[in-house]
Amino acid sequence: PGGCCVNDALEPDDSVGAARLVSGTDFEGTLCFGDNDYRAFDVAVTSRAVLTLVGDGLAVVDFELFDASGTSVARSMDVGGTLTIDTTLAPGRYAIRVYGYMNEGDSYLGEIRLTPSGSSCTTTRDCGAGQ
Repeated sequence: PGGCCVNDALEPDDSVGAARLVSGTDFEGTLCFGDNDYRAFDVAVTSRAVLTLVGDGLAVVDFELFDASGTSVARSMDVGGTLTIDTTLAPGRYAIRVYGYMNEGDSYLGEIRLTPSGSSCTTTRDCGAGQ
């Protein structure tokens, strides 16, 4: 039953220290059985961060947010559907851990939206220079 799983091209990315920096706001990947993927992003100023993740439905995919020291900041676990972490973050580098429930594998898509505190714009796509 099942076929072979081919890891995404960003491997190895199985720890906070090996987290691959997200370019832009969107990220994606593939989890094979027992795999963890880590994606990193930087926060320049104190911001509201809304992180979303959705798996392709073959397995249950969860995710967790870590600060630069490797301390867990937030977690979102669900039985399918879109997962969300909504929190305020201080400036620094953060890492998102994507993992399958019971070590299952799946493909996933994610988005990182940052809104600087006191600003009405979200993500760099919506904000003009200096906002």
